[in-house]
Amino acid sequence: MRIRTLGAIALAASVMLAGAAAAETPQRGGVLIQAYVTEVTSMDAHQARAGDSRVMLGPYAAYLVYVDSEGNFLPGLATGWEWESETQLRLDLREGVTFHDGTPFNAEAVAFNVDRIAGRTEPAIVSPGAADMRAVTGIEIVDDLTIRLSFDQVRAGFIQQLGAYWAGMLSPTAIEEMGEGFALAPVSAGPFRVTEYRPGAFVTYERFEDFYGVDEHGEQLPYLDGMRLMILPDNASRAAALQAGDIHLDQRVEAAQVMQLEADPNINIVEIPGFNARWIAFNTGLPPMDNVHVRRAIIHAINPEEVNMALHQGRAAAANQFFSPTSWAHDPDAPWLEYSPEKAREEMALAGFPDGFSFSAAHYGGPWRAEAELIQSQLRRVGIDMQVDAMDLASFSQLYRRDAVYHAGFTGHPMTARDPAHLFHAFHHSTGAFADPSRTTVYDEVIDRALLTLDDAERGAVLSEAFRMVYERAGEAYYIWVPAHRAFRHDVRGYALFSDGTSDCVTCWLAR
Repeated sequence: MRIRTLGAIALAASVMLAGAAAAETPQRGGVLIQAYVTEVTSMDAHQARAGDSRVMLGPYAAYLVYVDSEGNFLPGLATGWEWESETQLRLDLREGVTFHDGTPFNAEAVAFNVDRIAGRTEPAIVSPGAADMRAVTGIEIVDDLTIRLSFDQVRAGFIQQLGAYWAGMLSPTAIEEMGEGFALAPVSAGPFRVTEYRPGAFVTYERFEDFYGVDEHGEQLPYLDGMRLMILPDNASRAAALQAGDIHLDQRVEAAQVMQLEADPNINIVEIPGFNARWIAFNTGLPPMDNVHVRRAIIHAINPEEVNMALHQGRAAAANQFFSPTSWAHDPDAPWLEYSPEKAREEMALAGFPDGFSFSAAHYGGPWRAEAELIQSQLRRVGIDMQVDAMDLASFSQLYRRDAVYHAGFTGHPMTARDPAHLFHAFHHSTGAFADPSRTTVYDEVIDRALLTLDDAERGAVLSEAFRMVYERAGEAYYIWVPAHRAFRHDVRGYALFSDGTSDCVTCWLAR
């Protein structure tokens, strides 16, 4: 069965995607086994460096706010919030919450987490949320359950950042006592606690008996006794395991397996159209990628429709900008460099490489493996030699993003309810967590204006200005928007998604 959604589904809504009747009474107990394609860079939520890390972080990490598919804020560890002025935000915190280690959750804990993400605690960490939390210039602990955050200037979209995957509230006691070992046994206040973590293999979670959440009838959540999440990089192997009943849930289904699973009466498929943008990021500080004609040649040589038909069975769409049509920030009039081998060759000549050139590219497996191979063959047709290396996500983050040893990197992002200006900042601002390794500052001014603009229409116009700058610089090669798919067996009930398309399974239960 396919269940098609118009966007991500709010966790708190507890939408029963399995098709179970609303009158069904959830059954308690059981261990849900799920699988995912890749490992996180860190189980320490503050240091994880990819949006889909939430697949592994979400079950244990608790957040101040959650965000539904329409961008509405839902209470988490914060039960209320108010902008007392344009630069002062008050958060009202949930009473009676403890972390998994028994440490009380309170305003002091929030202050510690904000400072740690910002890199202001010792030892200092490097977090993808550092730029957002450094914007907090003052913290006032009003009382145990009230905290006031101050900013030097307006910060549009900041509330949404409190629900970002890296913004989990972690136990200060555990961090201070465990040191570097915290990432192997992280502690938060989410519905499950981590009992065992073997990097690259699996994570096991156990129901947290003192979790604050309840369902619509006031019944304690979660229903499950626990979960086990397996790291299975091979797409076909995950699909086979799901059909065999070895796992209950596949959190990342690629197009090649969708038709196979749709034909199985024991499997449900959830599709989120246009959810993931795929593109090639350029290291513009490393020759020959510092030559705009080289970058234009690469973009002109990529045939998105061939990628769509060959690898996504026509379910995807050619991309021409950072935001897909599912985002309010999408610009329908944005210009782009169309597929044209002739123009690719013209740009090669202008670049001084009429007979072709070579460059290195990296990806971290999953869907990028097949896409990189196909695009490699497309580039070869016009005389461009792309040498591709596959690696895990942690190595990609280190070698491409930090050490800048590759000319290009295959990457992407989900069309989440996260504030568009903040998402664009993460990939394009010189201080962004996932920016061009050259740390170019060419987009900084326009991105800063978008972050300081409260009106969405005005912000959309500013972001459109930024898109045109990317176009003029040929700053990256967008090639496809693909729907996201999740698959689960019919005995799984209560499966619901966060705004970023992942789930912590807080409302899941197993029908027996």
